[in-house]
Amino acid sequence: MSLTLEKIVPGIKGDAGVDTGRSSANKINAAFEAIEEVVNERYPGKMDINGLNSLIDKLNFKPDTLVQLSNVGQLRYSPQYDTLELKTPFSTIQLGQEMQEIVKNDQGGVIYNGRMVYISSALGANALAKLVSASNQDLAQKTFGMATVDISSNSFGAITTEGAVRDFNTSAFAEGDQLYLGENGNITNVEPIAPLAKIFVGIVLRSHAEFGAVYVKVRPIPRLQKLSDVFAPVLNDGDVLIYDSSNLRWKTFNLNDSFDGKVSLSGDQTIDGVKTFTESPIIPDPVNTDQAANKGYVDAKDAEIKYSLNLYLDSMASFNVDDNYNLIFIKPDNVVDDFSINEYGELILTR
Repeated sequence: MSLTLEKIVPGIKGDAGVDTGRSSANKINAAFEAIEEVVNERYPGKMDINGLNSLIDKLNFKPDTLVQLSNVGQLRYSPQYDTLELKTPFSTIQLGQEMQEIVKNDQGGVIYNGRMVYISSALGANALAKLVSASNQDLAQKTFGMATVDISSNSFGAITTEGAVRDFNTSAFAEGDQLYLGENGNITNVEPIAPLAKIFVGIVLRSHAEFGAVYVKVRPIPRLQKLSDVFAPVLNDGDVLIYDSSNLRWKTFNLNDSFDGKVSLSGDQTIDGVKTFTESPIIPDPVNTDQAANKGYVDAKDAEIKYSLNLYLDSMASFNVDDNYNLIFIKPDNVVDDFSINEYGELILTR
């Protein structure tokens, strides 16, 4: 295609200076349109200023010539993060490396970059965010993400739900530390202990007082009471879980109520009424002093002792004193041996 431009007469203003009688502005516009037509014919699919092209194969960004983004809507390739960066009204997003949601600060004070929040409510289509703490189990389970910029009270800002949050103080941690939800939106590398909620929030990418970085990926550690196959609407002291096969779920069972009125293994208790045992709780043949014996065992042992005592008494010689105060020796009936007294008054057994 050839390009023909109408001649503009130099030094003559108005229509008199144009050989077609058209104004200079119109003539110049027509010239540019003709140039654009030629360029599009020779180089189809190139982007024009109004952005209506639909046949673009690729865009080339030069990271060595692009400067930091300053205006909303600007896009550049970042050699620092090896991805495209997009400037939004609230933050700069590294495309493909983080997911964000825009919220309104409902805290009543500033929500600083690096603080954890939950969605407290919504106003229209706008999510309202507040700081979240591990000490509140129910709210902690709703942890939504980390502020990626400072958000003033009643203002809008960006919350990262997954991806890297940068440029805040992480000097208290080491690279690779696992982070958990702390108090008032703060993060900690100390794993919380019950009854504090255990909410994993991410991993430290860079330890630095000013340019720290954390990869955020919120993962609440489930509460036993809230598991899908557990029915425990109210918890009381002494509750344990037992399986209810009729309802196919775990439910609470209170040990304190179950053991109330039962005989304990220690301590003093008063037992009323007649207790019948299918088997004797008494040890049949006790050997230790702290073991109880049944009545039959005691009676048998008592009879043995009485028999031995009588046998002993029957076989023992005895002495008596008569009315004249003489010592009288009495020989047992079952003793056949003879007795005598020697000259010294000693009793002699003669075999």
